[in-house]
Amino acid sequence: SGIKMHYEREGRKVNAVAFAGDGASTDAGMQCLSGAAERGDKLIYICYDNEGYMNTGYQRSSATAKYSWTSTTPVSRDGKGGKKQNKKDFPMIMAMHDIPYMATCSPAYIPDMISKVEKAMEASERGLAYLHVYNPCLTGWGIPSENSIEACRLSVATNFFPLYEVIDGKFVISKEFKNPLPVRDFVKGMKKFKHLSDGEIEELQQLVDTKWNRIKKLAAL
Repeated sequence: SGIKMHYEREGRKVNAVAFAGDGASTDAGMQCLSGAAERGDKLIYICYDNEGYMNTGYQRSSATAKYSWTSTTPVSRDGKGGKKQNKKDFPMIMAMHDIPYMATCSPAYIPDMISKVEKAMEASERGLAYLHVYNPCLTGWGIPSENSIEACRLSVATNFFPLYEVIDGKFVISKEFKNPLPVRDFVKGMKKFKHLSDGEIEELQQLVDTKWNRIKKLAAL
């Protein structure tokens, strides 16, 4: 926002696009981003979310999923541990700022992502446009690189990371499955989730279902 303002003070019109990681958005930079939305700053903000934000010290890793292993919440030898808090739903937080455009994107669905980037470019002429892109951290997730796109696909097919957009306050679902896959299909085989019990996986399923039902209700308004 400051860089764009500087150029505009010099009489130069620029298109500003900001890229930031999950931690820089959801924790460290949240107040700055909220301020940009409140002011209606005309720019595109892209959050790269790989749930790999693992702070040291007292800071919380609020971009990581519940029960996942992180450097600040490691799993003990008996399989206990992992993050105890829910992941911060930052796409929904940004949507509630009533900005012109918010969308979630996945590299498993490139045409959908391209369409949303084009909509964000148009919307940024009227205010802040926010794109939330979900992509694996291979080290943190503990999966081989050749499985990264399949992991992205499963995150959407299980509704763990639903694809939707909010256009001037109107919720629109981008991808909906008649029979979504169980969350177990997404988390199985991942290093950060391999310690999960059946009960913890079921709780994750309930969290995913609750979030998805909320989005569907908003889209039906």
